[in-house]
Amino acid sequence: MNKTLPVPLHCNLKLDKKKRGLALALSLQGKPREVALEITPEDLNVDEGVDKLIIELDKLFEKDKTDQAYAAYTAFDKYHRESSIKMCDYIIEFEQKYNKCKKYDMPLPDAILAFKLLDYAGLGESDRHLALTACSDLKFETMKAALNRIFASKSQSDNDIVTVKEESAFVGEHRFDRGRSSRRFGARNRMNRSFDQRNTQSRLNPTINGSISRCRCCDSKYHWFRDCPHKTYDVKLTEEQTDTSETVNITLITTSQQNITPQEIFVAEAFNAAVVDTACTKTVCGTKWLHQFLDTFDSANEEIKCKESNTPFKFGDGKTVHSYQSVKLPATIGSLKCYIETEVVDCEIPLLLSKDSLKRAQTVLDLHNDKVTMFGKPVDVHFTSNGHYCINIKDRRTGQTDSVVSEEEILKVDSGFSKKRKKDIISKLHKQFGHASSEKLLSLLKSAGSVDSDTKAIVNDVCSKCIVCFKYQRPKPKPIVGFSHANDFNQIVAMDLHEIDHNFYYLHIIDLFSRLSAAAKTHS
Repeated sequence: MNKTLPVPLHCNLKLDKKKRGLALALSLQGKPREVALEITPEDLNVDEGVDKLIIELDKLFEKDKTDQAYAAYTAFDKYHRESSIKMCDYIIEFEQKYNKCKKYDMPLPDAILAFKLLDYAGLGESDRHLALTACSDLKFETMKAALNRIFASKSQSDNDIVTVKEESAFVGEHRFDRGRSSRRFGARNRMNRSFDQRNTQSRLNPTINGSISRCRCCDSKYHWFRDCPHKTYDVKLTEEQTDTSETVNITLITTSQQNITPQEIFVAEAFNAAVVDTACTKTVCGTKWLHQFLDTFDSANEEIKCKESNTPFKFGDGKTVHSYQSVKLPATIGSLKCYIETEVVDCEIPLLLSKDSLKRAQTVLDLHNDKVTMFGKPVDVHFTSNGHYCINIKDRRTGQTDSVVSEEEILKVDSGFSKKRKKDIISKLHKQFGHASSEKLLSLLKSAGSVDSDTKAIVNDVCSKCIVCFKYQRPKPKPIVGFSHANDFNQIVAMDLHEIDHNFYYLHIIDLFSRLSAAAKTHS
């Protein structure tokens, strides 16, 4: 028991030291008074009387040290942070309860104390992982600093509930009336306003784009979310369970254009090129890309080998697609000629080089400098609009080795050729020159002296029926203003009859050529 007991008001310190013990005993009430009266007056009426009285009172009220130690430990062990308590207040209370335990020789190791501070904080699993990540070592001071830094002045309920602030929205309606005098119909307007106020609750919501707007909470057409009786203000956040299955996603493109799908743009950007895709398990291409590649392929010099296949693939949309054949394509990467074996699926995707194919080609990707090395030599790369690496697999220098053959077979359209032969040559020219326009092709053929009566019609037919040109053609310009309706004064006039007041009209006439305006009153 504390030996610094307060002295009662009637126990004056000016009393003689011998009388203080007796005066203190007489001032007590209840059970302490009974204990004090058991002491003889002779024992109290001495200089050590107060000390003797305190010793007897300690026997009655003072707990055993073991009980006090157990009570301090129980208070420390059962203390947990509630949702309404701030993190800084929780840490202060935790330290106070632990300091009481230390008074009874019950210190804990630093790491265990840090873990208890984290466990008793009442955090979720994700918040606990965040706190452990922020700790550089397993010490109590480090854990305390991490919790203070991450969750300072923040209660647990703030992490689970997001409060949605409600704000008022005001909507105005358009009302069109004829321009009559407001004095004449003032009484009727006041009557209409009072009628509208009485019927506000029964009116439908305004129309937007021809349809009645509805409440986004209960889909009612008589009120909006601001006045909805079913709305809630607290949104509970839950964590979704992650799917353990591994899926390879291919981001095709991030922009959108009218009438053109992202897949078509991706295929067009990878024309005669292979896209580096380290996440792809096997080299694969789409049917459309393969047909475009074969259109520019000379079947007389090289042979393409095909065989049936049924390999499953899973792309970004989550659907499983099976290949229907495997094709061995001749390719030229840099200065090295090679073959690329690829699966073909009925999808709009370009040629995707898999990780195994890139390994066999000894590919090195220098992302910092945007350079690619294959077969020990650097190769030219370009990028799609979404940032994919594209490697050209067609030899751009074919014209240097076979320049004579190319000039004779491609640039010259002989009159002795059949129409089918001419169409094939012009179609090949159109594709090789990047889908050139009919004017450019005719200019090229005229410079080579290979234009006859049928060439112009065939060129126009090939360019107009090209699907790629039709999809990616530029929009035709539209005029900002139209042509004038009149070419001379008083040729065409525009007129309108206006009513100012009851039975009071005037005729307004405007000349469309000179914009001369005239008006006159009329009574009929």
